[in-house]
Amino acid sequence: MISHNPDIKYKLNKTHNIAYTVSGHTHGGQIRMFGFGIREAGGVKKHPFGTLIISNGYGTTQFPFRLAARPDALVLVLKRSKDSP
Repeated sequence: MISHNPDIKYKLNKTHNIAYTVSGHTHGGQIRMFGFGIREAGGVKKHPFGTLIISNGYGTTQFPFRLAARPDALVLVLKRSKDSP
């Protein structure tokens, strides 16, 4: 699943049968101090519903700068498993 906002995680559970959710929106917190920021940092995170992949992106919001929130862009390669039809 693709969702602009990673807060979709609050609406998902195992019964939705979604293995991966890809999101962005947070800009990695844009400004981080000692690893903490206003928004969630990007990364790959395991949840009961599946895996949430959050990109820090490379833009900004009202403030035209970033501090300790490294920009990134995702390249996802999907491969069919040997068990798939």
